[in-house]
Amino acid sequence: MSLGGHESILDGQVKQILEQHPADHLVRNNEWTTDALDFPELVIVCGHIGYPWTTEMIAVPDKHPNVCIDTSAYAAHRYPGELVEYVKGRGKKKVLFGTNYPMMTDSRALARFDDLGLGDEESGLFLRENARRLFRL
Repeated sequence: MSLGGHESILDGQVKQILEQHPADHLVRNNEWTTDALDFPELVIVCGHIGYPWTTEMIAVPDKHPNVCIDTSAYAAHRYPGELVEYVKGRGKKKVLFGTNYPMMTDSRALARFDDLGLGDEESGLFLRENARRLFRL
């Protein structure tokens, strides 16, 4: 995948971030703030709704245009209320649908999606358009 000529820059940035946040370390959302400031051209997608710090997680993409949230590992009916309200409002372009396949299939993740009460615009952004825009698909 081409990243518009920034492959080597981004490779180094991703390596540095991964070294700062090894996989066995649970990262607080405020730690991503430093990375977002240090690497403003790098898109950072924070997974698993930022749990257990969802309220803090919502504040990070509000502050940094290069940070988004995904919903991987959660079924729609388990989304925290504050995240649903964020998707319906100011965060509609900052949250991406995710599954965590094979543990969480798309059908399981979306089983009660309509219960969220998202409008057509918010649903389209959340399920498709945000990812297309961020990943240039």
